Amino acid sequence: SRLLSFLGGAQAAPSYGVAVDAGTTTLAAALVDLRDGADRGVAAAMNPQTVWGDDVLSRIARAGRGAAERREMRQAVCAVIADMIRELCAGAGAAPEEVHALSAAGNTTMESLLCGVDPSPLGCVPFTPAFGGGPRLRARDLGLPAHPGAELRLFPVIGGFVGGDTVAGVLAAGLDTLQGVSLLIDIGTNGELV
Repeated sequence: SRLLSFLGGAQAAPSYGVAVDAGTTTLAAALVDLRDGADRGVAAAMNPQTVWGDDVLSRIARAGRGAAERREMRQAVCAVIADMIRELCAGAGAAPEEVHALSAAGNTTMESLLCGVDPSPLGCVPFTPAFGGGPRLRARDLGLPAHPGAELRLFPVIGGFVGGDTVAGVLAAGLDTLQGVSLLIDIGTNGELV
């Protein structure tokens, strides 16, 4: 943790977080008031990367062609996320500069593309992800409207086809603390069972 800003004597100073679901087909975002944990709005949009394929394997192939393709794919998705953040802030009467924390979860391919990392190793055995622990990216480097010092933190991935979205689902459902047998089913473009 690090201090992003300080407003002396302003206990009610606005502070927001944005949570992003970087889905293969749909992007979703929620604005959360960090003072009380309340949701202040949700937004959704089609993932613009669908023009390069509806499935992760098509996107892996395109991104594997080179840095220019990866940059274009990253910029396309970040532009839509930026629009959603602006929409959420406007709806809540918040300034984008009051967004101090961002997080994103997606399958391993979507997180790799968000990082600008070549996902090609995910397209062949042994389906090796480029990272495991959740990377931190500067929001401003991605063109995301937020406090100048805000970071976008990605959820860690478990493996080639078990991504940060599954980790987020496990934590949100509290599976790590439940007694007995539990089942989490993620029904999306890519589906997982935990």
